[in-house]
Amino acid sequence: MTNKVRGEVTLTLAGKAVTLRPTWDAIVATEAAWDCGWPEIVRRLELQRFRLPELAALILEGIKAAGPQKYAEPTLKQVGELLIAHGALQDDVVEALVTYVMGPLHDFDKAARDDPDAGKTKAGTVPSA
Repeated sequence: MTNKVRGEVTLTLAGKAVTLRPTWDAIVATEAAWDCGWPEIVRRLELQRFRLPELAALILEGIKAAGPQKYAEPTLKQVGELLIAHGALQDDVVEALVTYVMGPLHDFDKAARDDPDAGKTKAGTVPSA
């Protein structure tokens, strides 16, 4: 089940629903696969200026971060095949992925506006995930 508080998004490709979660590890791995920072990934996704392997990497890292799901964790190639079977540029795919990549940026900005101390911790403590 998708947990929107954690920024999770459900994406259905070729009839298979998967959950994507934007975690630190997922963001770092996606930035490495795309060879650019998260804001640039957001921009390129909105403009639909990406390569299919990049899109597959974005989805795969989100799946890995979300943890165990109904289906076994796919490989990059399997995600790519699902994208091709479904249609990588279908509105539902692009909309779900834009929502997914905007989550970490949007939620942080909102938290900072609502609470000026958001993201700060007391000396000697570690923030929870």
